[in-house]
Amino acid sequence: MDIPDELVLSVPQVNGTNSFTLASRLGQMLREAESMYGRRDESFTILGIEFFDGPPHIWFPLNPKNLVVRLSSAHLFPPIRAYFQLANEVIHLLDPCVGAANNLEEGIATDFTIRYLERHFGERDWATWFTGTPYLECRRAVMEISASRPSFVRGIRATKPLSKATEQDILGICPSCAFDTARFLAARFK
Repeated sequence: MDIPDELVLSVPQVNGTNSFTLASRLGQMLREAESMYGRRDESFTILGIEFFDGPPHIWFPLNPKNLVVRLSSAHLFPPIRAYFQLANEVIHLLDPCVGAANNLEEGIATDFTIRYLERHFGERDWATWFTGTPYLECRRAVMEISASRPSFVRGIRATKPLSKATEQDILGICPSCAFDTARFLAARFK
């Protein structure tokens, strides 16, 4: 498998800094996600990033408190695809859970991915990279609640991991939320 150099090889830049790699982008993404949604659960150790033949996800090798971000080797070209995958997985690093995420967590991950790519890689219709998937519907529901309650995600995370949030938790943080929206966000992502 060929891996683009820019994903793993940091090179000096004209301004005296070095170029970003997946590892340094991971640090940048985590810092931004924590700034937006609160500190990550630091009882987990992030061991690194690896590529494999399958969809991106968080993997817990040998110890349930250690985790690795797995990125799909099928989507490394152009390299922005790897950053796209990584940005989406970063939200799952805030409150790592074994098992399926709910629509709330996937909606937040989708929104974070699009915002991160816009900030660091410029204007583009990044949402089209989610075409044909339910991710955008999850994002829409999250944005609907966040528009009236900007601290909504921090409120949920203060009580439990995003993937464990129930419709009652969501309605407790945002009583004006439609019950159907709360039920949708609490449902397991498919």
